[in-house]
Amino acid sequence: MKKIIIIIISLISLVILDTISALVFKKSPVIKVREKIGSSYVDKGILLNTYYCVNEDVVTVSNHFKTTKFTCNEDNIINYIEKELDKYISSDRTNIELSDILDSEIDKIEYFKGAHDKENMYIIVYPKNGTYESSFIKKFNKYFSDRFNVYQTYDSPNTPLIYIHTKDNNVNFKDIISKYEKEDRKGKNIKRIYDVNKILIKSNNQIIGSISEEDKINYLLNNINSAKQYGSAFLCDGNAFEIEMYNNDKLKSTFYLWRDGVRIKYKEEIGCGYYIMNDIREFIENETDYIFYDLLNYSETENTELIYKDNDYSYYTYSDIFIKFSLSNQVMSLKYAIENNYISINKVSEDYPQVVIKK
Repeated sequence: MKKIIIIIISLISLVILDTISALVFKKSPVIKVREKIGSSYVDKGILLNTYYCVNEDVVTVSNHFKTTKFTCNEDNIINYIEKELDKYISSDRTNIELSDILDSEIDKIEYFKGAHDKENMYIIVYPKNGTYESSFIKKFNKYFSDRFNVYQTYDSPNTPLIYIHTKDNNVNFKDIISKYEKEDRKGKNIKRIYDVNKILIKSNNQIIGSISEEDKINYLLNNINSAKQYGSAFLCDGNAFEIEMYNNDKLKSTFYLWRDGVRIKYKEEIGCGYYIMNDIREFIENETDYIFYDLLNYSETENTELIYKDNDYSYYTYSDIFIKFSLSNQVMSLKYAIENNYISINKVSEDYPQVVIKK
């Protein structure tokens, strides 16, 4: 009997010492069970809970006894995006389980949230170590493409991967994430340019747009003149456009513009030291025939299928070829996009002759 009493007293003393140690040193109890709360988590001890609240990558540690009600005030980007996307889902909603989409590789996902009502659906995915593997990305794509002709996706280095379908598929992701886009205003200013009355936009050495209206010229000049250079590390990928500035048909300056619509530099500048300005891709689409899009292959086979036929040609492509329009973030099958006049077959076959085969 004495041994039992000694063991009980020892256990109680251990729990008390463990609790005191956690309180004094602001750490978790040794005896605990960890539970995730979004990107935050809580270590649940016997008498004490230790919360690790993540807010914009800052971790705040706080201890609270079991009798105290406490929740993390999570204002990080994942939770913020989740709250914004929840606005598109009605109260008559059903949560989506990760196991509904993945039958394996679940251990590679750090964070997942999904919900749907009768018409709308979204999922948020963030993998462990920030590494998106094509094997499970294809399954998320298929989950949406099997259910909807058109949906939207968004990802960036600062956000999780987002899929959403709404009635109009017009979710403005720029507005959602703008709260978390931070710029260092101490960047180096670009050399400013003035006295321009004509601008030519070229792609692959071909003129795709000529601009002479004063308001449109001023729009471009204001954007370019506000560009800043941040740091000294640059991705040396190739530019997509050349922007030529003229005054009375005399070439004043030429700029290289990248396909993201924000990176720009003077052509004569050596190296990859581009500057960052506001996104002008929408302006380019409005003023030229250029369309910002990418083709996506969700299939693992090399089978081809007929997607369009006119009086002159038949057009074939590989199975499960999808198209993503960069500005709207809308995704759909290439066949659907052509049939519904989102893009012409001639445009796609010209841009991707190795993918869209004309016979």
